[in-house]
Amino acid sequence: MSFAVMRLEIPTRRVVLGLFVAIEGCFLWAFQSASDHNRATLAFAATATAGAFALHTYLAGIEERRAESAQSLIRRWNAPEMLPVRLVLREITENRLEPASLQRSAKGGEMPPEKDSKRAGLVTVLNFYEELAIATLRNSADEDRLYAFFSGIIQQSATCLEGWIKNERAVDHEPDYYCEFLKLVARWAAWKK
Repeated sequence: MSFAVMRLEIPTRRVVLGLFVAIEGCFLWAFQSASDHNRATLAFAATATAGAFALHTYLAGIEERRAESAQSLIRRWNAPEMLPVRLVLREITENRLEPASLQRSAKGGEMPPEKDSKRAGLVTVLNFYEELAIATLRNSADEDRLYAFFSGIIQQSATCLEGWIKNERAVDHEPDYYCEFLKLVARWAAWKK
């Protein structure tokens, strides 16, 4: 004879709210029946409990926003309009397209339209990576979630595009191009060890 096991999941937020209401109810009941001597202590305890609940709610809201920010970046990366630029990156990471073929030799230099289109896709990918890195390093997106989703491709991209990035910096005399992206790559590489 087998029994079905029913699993009940209660969101953490409801558990915390329930505990808060129960504790505050106990303080209210105790306050009503307490002597004047103990009422100040009970009022202080109830106020401290309410403050702790408010702080917990505030911090939970921050974590929710960070998780939503990470999820938004993942959704953007997977959006159909990103497919052409992801395909350019795939060509590069699968060694079917040499990044050096998309390099400029001078600022504003001309390229054939097909190469220029692929170069624009590559710049779009790197700009996205830079945005992802800024969100991660400034703690406005959930780093664990982003690491789980992006770490492999970020590491591959950095390895394949290191020379291309150095060339862009040299051509435009901008040593800070994609610096946040490279900081994130180094940080995540250290996590693996």
